[in-house]
This record gives sequence, structure tokens and C-alpha cells, in this order.
Amino acid sequence: SLDEVRSAWLPPPVIRSVDWVPANVRTPPGSEYDGYFSFDIAPHTRHVYELFDDDYVREIYLCWATRNMKTSTFIGLMLYSAFAIPRPMAFGSADEMSVDRTIDEQIYPMADRCDLLKSQLQPEHKRSRDMIRFSRCRVRKAFGGSKASVAGYPACYIFVNEVDKWPRKKSSEA
Repeated sequence: SLDEVRSAWLPPPVIRSVDWVPANVRTPPGSEYDGYFSFDIAPHTRHVYELFDDDYVREIYLCWATRNMKTSTFIGLMLYSAFAIPRPMAFGSADEMSVDRTIDEQIYPMADRCDLLKSQLQPEHKRSRDMIRFSRCRVRKAFGGSKASVAGYPACYIFVNEVDKWPRKKSSEA
């Protein structure tokens, strides 16, 4: 019918992170609270998601005190991006151990608890140590002082953690 043909040409509905994250992202086991991400618990994070949904915003910096949901907020954005707007991403922290710990203790557990994403992940025994592989996109692991961890990788989204702990300068590249 004409309506079916017309609907096939319509753009897909816009999914906003500010709506998607609270409905789909749960905290990892052992967190301060167990459950779906909640703006009732972290109302200060709502604006971050609204900014991420704004096509004119290119960078967002979270300068908050410790234990204020910075990591959970960027992981929520990462998971949203993997589902709704899959593009190459990178996640970096001060050193390799910090990156691995965040991936193992927070990113994978939160992705595994997201019904819309867990089927996109490889089984635990096949997971790469240098990259989180979703079926529609990748998140490259990066860390301070390592020029090889990000060289030649076309990340559209970059999530960086603990910037104040990154090494100042090891070479002209890293």
C-alpha cells in the first residue's frame, strides 16, 4: 500500500540518551545502589545527557567531586552510543591497569546487564583485551603515555577518565 511505501522512506525515530539510559542501563553488581540509572539519585547528570543529545555540542567535561557518577555517566553514554548511533569509540584512563579495571568491573558488567546490548557482545572467554567489541561498533582501549594504543584509530567518540592522573609528557606523541 501507499502508506507502507511512504513509511519505509521515513527516517528512523530519534532515540535520545536522556531517555534511553534510565530505561536500559543498570549499575554493575556491588555498586552503591543496584538498579537502573536514575536521575532521582543523580539529578546533576541529566544535563550531561541533554548536552550529548545536542548535535552542536562537541566536548563535555565533567569536573565533579569524587563518587558523583562520572564513570557511570560516561559508560551510560558509551552504551547508548553502541546501541543508537554505533561509531568507533575509545576509552582511556591514566594507565593500563585503570583502563582494564574499569572495563572488567564496570563497562562489561553494565553492558551485560543491558538487554538491548548483551547479545552484541562476544562471550566472556572470547573478549579482547585491547578493545570492547559490540556487533555494530568497537571501543578501543587507550591509556596515558601509550602512543600505540590510539594510533591510527578513527574514534568518533572518546571517553576519558581521571585526566588529572594522566602522565604529563613521555614523548612528543603520547
